[in-house]
Amino acid sequence: MARPDSAIRHMIQTNVETQEEMNIRTFTKWINSKLGGKEPVVKDLIKDLQDGRVLLSLLEVLLKVKLRGEKGKLKFHKINNVNTALKALEERGLKLHGISAEAIVDGNKISILGLIWIIILHFQVQGIVFEEEEDPKQSDDPSPRKKSVASQAEVERLLIKWVQDVLKGQVISNTLTFSTTLSIVVL
Repeated sequence: MARPDSAIRHMIQTNVETQEEMNIRTFTKWINSKLGGKEPVVKDLIKDLQDGRVLLSLLEVLLKVKLRGEKGKLKFHKINNVNTALKALEERGLKLHGISAEAIVDGNKISILGLIWIIILHFQVQGIVFEEEEDPKQSDDPSPRKKSVASQAEVERLLIKWVQDVLKGQVISNTLTFSTTLSIVVL
């Protein structure tokens, strides 16, 4: 007979794996919806983001800019592509603590999921909590940069409130967590 603490550990591990799988499916659907059928289509989130090309395509759509990527298949080319994507995000005020191009290229699930999560938080609620910021380096650029003016907790609270407002009149749980809210937003 299994020890009770062993059963609890198994239950927790199963829940963590299920949450991770749900996040991967949700993030994959979100990326594909933003790409709008444009190549490359994401099938395996972790594998497909490793060369940086999907990230560059996604950011081109979200930022409405052309980002130059490398076509080579060597690790060096992949790292350059991811670095280009990360730099574009950092230039727009996103904080990418602990996320490196090497971790993305190496297929680190935590880094990939964290990066996509940061991108979703930023772009899903963009109209609510962003202010325009002039970029002095590109004064001839007619489109102003946008920078987040809210904390992650504030963004999460606003996103939950938005989902509650959208679902008014629907039969839903009184307590929406941020995970369930994100799943609803993406679907």
